[in-house]
Amino acid sequence: MSDAASELEHRLTELEIRSMHQEDLLHQLSDVIRGQQDRIDALVRSLDALRSQVNASVEDDDSPPPHY
Repeated sequence: MSDAASELEHRLTELEIRSMHQEDLLHQLSDVIRGQQDRIDALVRSLDALRSQVNASVEDDDSPPPHY
């Protein structure tokens, strides 16, 4: 094989390796983002539940505070 062909083959191999690493990193980042979104969804549900509890307690208590 000529030096030029060998150099091209080496460069192609390096690009393939780099592409595989980038694809792996992309999958890892996707997993992290999915986990973060799951946690955000859980936090939003918790916040909604807390808001409902606060609203229910405010609506149930129409009497003036004890210091009146």
